[in-house]
Amino acid sequence: MKKNPKLHLGHFQRVRDRILNSDVNSLDDTLVLEMLLQSPIHRGDTNEIAREILARFGSFNKFCKLARYDDLLTINGVGETVAEKLMCFVKIFQYYRMQPCDCVDIDATNIREFTKFLKGIYNGYDHEVLLLFILNSSGQVCHYTVLQHGDNQHVMVDLSRISELTRIHKGNSVILSHNHPVGPFYPSIEDFQTTQQIMAYCQSRGIHFLDHIIVSQHGYFSFRSSHLLHAMQTRLMNKLRERKKLSA
Repeated sequence: MKKNPKLHLGHFQRVRDRILNSDVNSLDDTLVLEMLLQSPIHRGDTNEIAREILARFGSFNKFCKLARYDDLLTINGVGETVAEKLMCFVKIFQYYRMQPCDCVDIDATNIREFTKFLKGIYNGYDHEVLLLFILNSSGQVCHYTVLQHGDNQHVMVDLSRISELTRIHKGNSVILSHNHPVGPFYPSIEDFQTTQQIMAYCQSRGIHFLDHIIVSQHGYFSFRSSHLLHAMQTRLMNKLRERKKLSA
């Protein structure tokens, strides 16, 4: 039975419009693959266009972070169709970076190497993103995912997902990390409160809370390396002991 080609007239344009006009969080695998399966742009020589794009933005990472439709139209050889295609790919790359990942070959105990890895993940985000890293009994990262999205100043936390994901991926300890897209990497009052809240939640469910790392363009802050985590854990244990004495 032959397919009616008229049924698909304008379909690719609708797919393109959905990607361009939707938030990256609303994309799905089918939509992304449909976009990738469309015919690539046929040109005799795209090298000059590629060079001009890199000259404009500095690097591919910065292109994915800074590219805007109107700016692309000012580049020689880039018309509306090419600009739309490039902006679709930018969103697809952002979508890919947000996907959960298993078995990361990275030493989470090496804070310098781990923060380099984190900076690569956060590159391109203009809002705060909270990441959850789940470690197995050998100390290896067996899974990581975006736990929550926020705005450019703070992020909310869904505590129930921490225990749920730790159980699903058979981990026994976690590391949290979030970025500061603007401002310094030092923790805010809210960051201290969030860390204490999550640490208490993890302890109540037998999950080892190893660290909370904040990353910005200017550096990083580790609650564990700064010895603040130990002090917070000590205060938490003292409070729990006092509650037990009062309830006895």
